[in-house]
Amino acid sequence: MMALARIGKLCRSLVQEPSKGLFFGVLQPGWIECCTGAKRHLLSQDVIKLQEFQKNKLAVAHLLTGAKGNYIELFSQKLQSNDLILRDELKLLLHMCQSADDMVIARDAISRYHAENRKLMFGDFKFGPLFVRLCYELGMEDLAAATILDKSMSGFFSEATSFNITLDMLFTKGYYENCLEVLTTMRKQPVPFNTNTLMLASATFYKLNTEESYRMHALCFAVALALRQNDIEKAQSLFSQIMTPDSLLCRKFKGKSAS
Repeated sequence: MMALARIGKLCRSLVQEPSKGLFFGVLQPGWIECCTGAKRHLLSQDVIKLQEFQKNKLAVAHLLTGAKGNYIELFSQKLQSNDLILRDELKLLLHMCQSADDMVIARDAISRYHAENRKLMFGDFKFGPLFVRLCYELGMEDLAAATILDKSMSGFFSEATSFNITLDMLFTKGYYENCLEVLTTMRKQPVPFNTNTLMLASATFYKLNTEESYRMHALCFAVALALRQNDIEKAQSLFSQIMTPDSLLCRKFKGKSAS
């Protein structure tokens, strides 16, 4: 495992500060254009940040030219031997995955890491968005959704971004019932809804086109409009019809109203 540690040390500064100097000139202009397609997504690239993620991956790949297979293999051995997974090693792994086979290892790795650290503070770094962006890049919305819905992973995806990107992937593929499952899981954990979540929820209810989803769609749209007008009291009142008044988001609304 010494080789794994040396590679991790070599790349740590890149992963921690990807915008700093060393690989800025390596990226070829126009390389990312091939990733754009005709499909319309509900989330903007400012939220998904796929291009930024791919630039970081390209920089890691340049640094570790010829070592990708060795790193993945070493990490697989680490999992099999039940060795402790370090934070920076996991960061590197999630920047190295290029295939569905690699993602099997990545999924096992984040599961192990979460089990080992669920009672500890992760610090400022959140692995959820990194894993979900990797799923987004590889078109593996089913894996992203299954991982988020896995009860043993509760708490790993602790922010709205991971849920929203997963919802965007599912919605684009027309998996509206799965979107509803993800929204329900997000509410139960609970992870606060933001305006992007409300937009995705509204679009999902619209596509489901059931009597209940019709009502939810109208309420979500009304909440979004109230938020755009900064009418917190009205948004709180409307949102209480979707979620219970003692939910996390409603409590936050109450706090803002009182301030």
